[in-house]
Formats: sequence, structure tokens, C-alpha cells
Amino acid sequence: VYKRQLLCDCRRGGCRVVKVRYFAETDTLYIALCERTIVESKDFDENTVLDLDGRGKMCAITIEHAITRTDVRNISLEGMD
Repeated sequence: VYKRQLLCDCRRGGCRVVKVRYFAETDTLYIALCERTIVESKDFDENTVLDLDGRGKMCAITIEHAITRTDVRNISLEGMD
């Protein structure tokens, strides 16, 4: 499991840290955008799930087959002050 924490500046949404985890055994990338309670998960496509809070705001993204669908080995953060 690879873990990376990225500072987040979304003061209105309640998140303090964006957490990125990669699970090599299942080739799954999990991006937690905030620490709000997830009440619903929606399939974006057959390999991507969006987790939403009670107000419909996105809390997390799960990407299956991450190696073939993303550049997971080269994650970087740009544009955050």
C-alpha cells in the first residue's frame, strides 16, 4: 500500500487533508477528498466509484485498474498555495 497525504485548502467543505492510497494487490487508487461521512456511492463508469456525503458533495474517488487508467506512479500536487 502506497500512501500520500496532500494538503487541501477547501475550508468551506470541511476537509483538511486529501489522502491518496494505492493498493497494489488490487490495483486500486483511492482518493479521499475530505473526512465527511459517506452516505452514497455512485458508479461513474464500470471502474470508477464516487462517494458522496449527505448533501451530494464528493468525498472520495475509487479507481479500479489504476495502473492502466492513470499515471499512479507519478502523482504530484500543483497549484496549491
